[in-house]
Amino acid sequence: VVSTYQLLSQYLQDYKAYQESISDNSTDIRRDKQVVEDTIGFFTEKFGLVIADESHHIQAETFRLIAMNLEIPKRLALSATIESSGHSSLVIATMGPIIYDLTYGALAREGYIAPICYRKIFVPLTQDEKNYLLREENRVGAQSKIAREAKNKYPVLLKLLKAPFVSQTLIFTTRISHAEKIHKYLLKHGIDNTC
Repeated sequence: VVSTYQLLSQYLQDYKAYQESISDNSTDIRRDKQVVEDTIGFFTEKFGLVIADESHHIQAETFRLIAMNLEIPKRLALSATIESSGHSSLVIATMGPIIYDLTYGALAREGYIAPICYRKIFVPLTQDEKNYLLREENRVGAQSKIAREAKNKYPVLLKLLKAPFVSQTLIFTTRISHAEKIHKYLLKHGIDNTC
């Protein structure tokens, strides 16, 4: 069974609400009693192993609720960034000890993945962007927004994509709206792309 953390969390919350309603005779049950009982029974009695991908997110309330409440005896947590998340102790406490650790560098040396060539490219901010940063009280939020949407990034991106060594490119963004802006910009400048 493949599920999202959010769906499992909702079932666990519904089950908890159902259990509390039994104890105080409340009728405020978000899901039908039988559906909740069947679902929880399904997840706790029929599986001997849960595999949690992206387990470094376990510090989030939703994920923590699942890790602490699912009664599945064997657990495997997968993460590419557990150490950098700063929450490895919570993952270990809820999912078990680290049993295998493999670095990106080792995978690249063995030829399983491409090595990363990482370069920072600094682009100047426009005067409007500098003023925006000075005005905003939420400095971190303002810096994130400018870092994501700085106008001078687009011509640099275009230059990189037109470089002779580039054949295919995958561009990651943190927001759908930003991906859509990049998509439109590239189309406008003659680069066919999908978003």
